[in-house]
Amino acid sequence: TRPAHTTSSSTPAYMWLGRMSGRIPASARRGLSSCTRADEQGKVLHSMERLSSRLRLRGNVREGTALLHEVVNGYRHLLGVHHPHTVGSVKGLAALLYEQGALEDAEPLAREAEAGYQHCLGAMHPVTLVAQNDLSQLLYARGKVDEARVLAARCLRSAQDVLGAAHPDALAFAVNFTQILVAKGNADAAAPLLKQALDVARQTLGGAHSLTLTMISSLAQLRLAQGRVAEAEVLMREDLVASRKALGFKHPETLTSIFNLAMLLEERSQRREPAETIASASAAGEEAVLLLREHLSLKDAASKKHGPHSDLSTEVRLSALLYARARQVDPSMASGTDSTQHMHSASAATQTPTISEEATAMLEESANLARGALKARRAAHGSGCTSTIPPLSLLAHALHELGRADEAATLAVENFRLSRKLLGSTHPQTVSAMGLLLQTRAAASASERAHEETGALDGALPFGWLAGHG
Repeated sequence: TRPAHTTSSSTPAYMWLGRMSGRIPASARRGLSSCTRADEQGKVLHSMERLSSRLRLRGNVREGTALLHEVVNGYRHLLGVHHPHTVGSVKGLAALLYEQGALEDAEPLAREAEAGYQHCLGAMHPVTLVAQNDLSQLLYARGKVDEARVLAARCLRSAQDVLGAAHPDALAFAVNFTQILVAKGNADAAAPLLKQALDVARQTLGGAHSLTLTMISSLAQLRLAQGRVAEAEVLMREDLVASRKALGFKHPETLTSIFNLAMLLEERSQRREPAETIASASAAGEEAVLLLREHLSLKDAASKKHGPHSDLSTEVRLSALLYARARQVDPSMASGTDSTQHMHSASAATQTPTISEEATAMLEESANLARGALKARRAAHGSGCTSTIPPLSLLAHALHELGRADEAATLAVENFRLSRKLLGSTHPQTVSAMGLLLQTRAAASASERAHEETGALDGALPFGWLAGHG
């Protein structure tokens, strides 16, 4: 039997390339002009592989990915499926598809790469173990948690045996395994394993190493899952300080650290612990606002350099937090936690609310952020998408509190209709939207146009609600 690496060795390179030329992008063919008939097929493939990388670096991801597919097929044809070059190209393509979110397409390639490395390098080779870890992460991302857990546990044991528990790969595998354990609801089992790995990382890699920072962040999230909020906050603060120092203020990992700490403080401000004072919860809310403003500023700066950022969660969360903070600093605001409260009389609701200057400034900022997020999400996904509901609801609430009855009423109608259509009549968001609609309906009763807008929905509202709040 002819060895795998000599498959098709008698086929001239120019004939093989000619059969593929119809599928190679035009720019790729131009880049391969230096390859003549005398070139070996391996050189052709190597040139294509480098060209694929250059295309992707220049932003032409689609064409670069298509070319890498051809490289993989070429190595399979030329060298056989178990040759290290073939397996390496398969692994690279799987990683690329994973980054693009094409998990279903990436999975068979990741399995092929892991099996290929086992065949050509052995089950305990460090490269094989990395491929196993990558496969377990992909399976976890696809929701195949049980299979991912078994593979990750085997990978971690092998790495500790072969490389030692202090090796960076073994530490990285420990992070992956504990994340899967948490996803399976085994946070208590994952905690000591991750804590031990973090202690080793601090000693061997130092507190500023990227892997150490990842482990600190992972342990913080694990402590949150355990309900140990105070410990999680200490870890998040350590992660943020170290990330700013080691990576810089604008690094994506630093931005993630800022956002995570802000979310924890936001939660503290809204649901303070039994032993926590009102002043402490308020201070947590103030710090969360500052952190989210910093995150938004740094993200905007990055957008100007690298292009618009599609994630608008910071804008929405900051808008919601500012709205909640306004209600905290000025309890006289009309809306309570339950959006159906404070509707005992229509005459009271029609009065323009008198709120403090501090609360007004917060509401104005909240409304502006919500309006910007709503506009961006409508442009990206259309008006009938669930992602538009949060900023739409926030904008309607903020405008209602600011006394802009006509705007608030129109938005409240849209909010209720969209929530009922996409989420169902009994969904909590729909119920909340109904309460807001009834508030704005009463507040806007003096406006004929707004009253017509809300009155058109009478038949859609339960009789009990109309009888109690009409």
